[in-house]
Amino acid sequence: MSHRVEATHAASLQNSHRARQLLAAWFVGLIAAVALGAIASPAWGQAAAGKPQYDVMKYQPNWFTEKSIVNRIKQIRSQIVSDPAQLSEQKDFFVKIYQNIFASMTDPAEFANLQPRRAEVMKDIYNAARRGNTQVSRGLSIMSFQQCKAIAQGNYYPGARINAVFMIGELNDREPNSLEKKAPIPMQAALPLLLEIVEDAKYDDGLRVAAIQGIQRHASLNAERWKPELQDKVADLMIATAQESAPKDRNLEAHGWVQMLAINTLVSLKNPRRVDQVAKLVMELPTKEDSSQMALVYAARATPKIEIPKEFKPQADAVLKSWATQIVGSIAREAKRIEDLEKPRPKASMMGMGSGEMGMMSGPEGYDMGGMEMGMEMGMGMGMPGATAAKPQTVEIILARRMLNDVIESFHLGLTGTRAKTDPARVSKGLVANLSDEKEKADAVRLVALIDEVKEGVNDTMISKNLEYAEKLRELEAKLQAFVNPDAAADPKPGNNASPFFDGPFSSAPPALNRTEPNVASRPKAAGQN
Repeated sequence: MSHRVEATHAASLQNSHRARQLLAAWFVGLIAAVALGAIASPAWGQAAAGKPQYDVMKYQPNWFTEKSIVNRIKQIRSQIVSDPAQLSEQKDFFVKIYQNIFASMTDPAEFANLQPRRAEVMKDIYNAARRGNTQVSRGLSIMSFQQCKAIAQGNYYPGARINAVFMIGELNDREPNSLEKKAPIPMQAALPLLLEIVEDAKYDDGLRVAAIQGIQRHASLNAERWKPELQDKVADLMIATAQESAPKDRNLEAHGWVQMLAINTLVSLKNPRRVDQVAKLVMELPTKEDSSQMALVYAARATPKIEIPKEFKPQADAVLKSWATQIVGSIAREAKRIEDLEKPRPKASMMGMGSGEMGMMSGPEGYDMGGMEMGMEMGMGMGMPGATAAKPQTVEIILARRMLNDVIESFHLGLTGTRAKTDPARVSKGLVANLSDEKEKADAVRLVALIDEVKEGVNDTMISKNLEYAEKLRELEAKLQAFVNPDAAADPKPGNNASPFFDGPFSSAPPALNRTEPNVASRPKAAGQN
């Protein structure tokens, strides 16, 4: 039967209202079909003369492009997800719909559709569970795990394999229920595979990073249910991951993102048998010259959440100066970014300009008029309370404030256990509370006061012009630099290990993993590497 005829046939099927007890038997067949069907298909369309570098599962591209088929597939998915009684006569086509989705993910030409199609499947799983259709939800979850496992372990292009590992980490044994306020329970069967990918050298770096993200999610949602042996294994793996230097094919920013995942996993574990090792990790990261800003930001955020043994003596002076240096570097970068925007630009000739080009002329402060209007709108009402009304600020100032506030507050959290201004003498968490040496504690308290002063300056809403704000940032930079090095030059430079990548309000995805960033579809594989 052709696929067009099959789609037409499926459209003509009458809705069935058989009992729900048929579902269990149907899903046994569904899982078997997945295991023996398209997932094991070899690459198709291969030239007789030779085999391509990567396999591609056979699939039907027109199921994503022909309107009649697309609409019918959408209808069938919606019906079965909403009402499992619809399954009895449409189950075969329903299975093939998802087989086709996963098979398409192995085609490098479909790289742009990886995440959207993964999201489609996850949405169907969630919606089925939300409607009480737990057997359909569970069946789709198991099918997705089997499909993704085969892709992750197969000879498919790196983008498909990494996407599959990401999805494995997202799958659940129980979907979230907002009405009953129940959090999801990650799929228990997925965790051994995620651990294998991280531990086994045959998997390349991109797969390892995706697996670490999945492990972090499992730990954050389910670590209290783990046996002590599993908690210890994951803790040791994450400690080693956070301590290691960046591999040769991973840049510093991407490595910082991996370290962040490892640190967050350790915070979630709260493993009482690894207290000393975790405290040592968090307190020693700031003393390493090759630590990225993201790693240091998350180490600071973790400080009030971990137990620091009384007998443990952190290198307080090095930690304080490292944290201050990160703030200095962030302020210096934002000041330079704004200064560069305000440098004179060559004026375009008015000759030959049509009305469309005239509409792109810049307004005040070097912004086009649309950007200026946005800046004025966003600047309203964002200032600190005071007797004088805040001035409208440009987009660039608002962006700088948001980025800098996130960095500043992260290190304030590490020092005092809170992002807000507080009395350091009364804090019970953070680095300040764990210092017993009077001089070290006094230095930490002094840094807290300085950070509070810097934050107030960063959020000065009476400054509305870019260059004036950049000048203010330079003043704040000099104040913090004096703490780091009292003998520093008047025009300090940001630290070499400062990185622009951190979990501020704009970071939504990890940075590129590879220094050279080759095309994922053509990237060569090392000998013996899957």
